[in-house]
Amino acid sequence: MIYRPIHESKTGFSYTNPKAVLEAMDKLGFVLQKVSGSSDKYWITGKFIDGKFHDIISGSKYYKLVLNRFDFGIECPGDYNAFSMAGKVRQEIGELISK
Repeated sequence: MIYRPIHESKTGFSYTNPKAVLEAMDKLGFVLQKVSGSSDKYWITGKFIDGKFHDIISGSKYYKLVLNRFDFGIECPGDYNAFSMAGKVRQEIGELISK
């Protein structure tokens, strides 16, 4: 699995606020399912766009939102897909914050 951060602590000592990250993902319409046996990982199963649910990827689970102590990001098997998804979520969170 490849991990790509969405946001990292600038100082290396600022903690990630899991509640704020999960609330932002919910506001953006992402549907998360807790990874069994893990307290800090969530499958991204889909997203609501204009009130309609869309699968993120068909078939088996693919993208994971990972909440670490000093960063959070996307984990998935493909390097480009992890990079692309992390960038998309980063952009959407930035737009959400600037509103």
